[in-house]
Amino acid sequence: MVLREEFLYQEDGNLTRVYGTSRAPAGYPVGHVHRNGYTVVGFLGELYQLHRLIWIWHVGEIPEGLMVDHIDNDQGNNRIENLQLLTNRANVSKRKGGRELPTGVNRSGKKFRAAAALNGVTHNLG
Repeated sequence: MVLREEFLYQEDGNLTRVYGTSRAPAGYPVGHVHRNGYTVVGFLGELYQLHRLIWIWHVGEIPEGLMVDHIDNDQGNNRIENLQLLTNRANVSKRKGGRELPTGVNRSGKKFRAAAALNGVTHNLG
């Protein structure tokens, strides 16, 4: 696996390069925090999210339809113990945790709006 030849995993949730470059010596943590809050790493001419590389480094490829999720919702905590695979639907549900209103009901100021989707068409219920 090319990933293991290029990087070493550190217990603090970082990857370091095995071989130094002109920009960073060997052993220096890789990546930078992108404006979306995730740490990204340049590898093989592409940008990758660090948590995805760490998952692949430890477990292997990410199956189609699944995503790597931070269990504690802290995008900076990339320790393997804090990563799990979820479907997109489960990940979105997790982010909505603690929601006061039922699914399909939204609040805008003092007003509420209810909607439901059927066959890809959203119907406003009031």
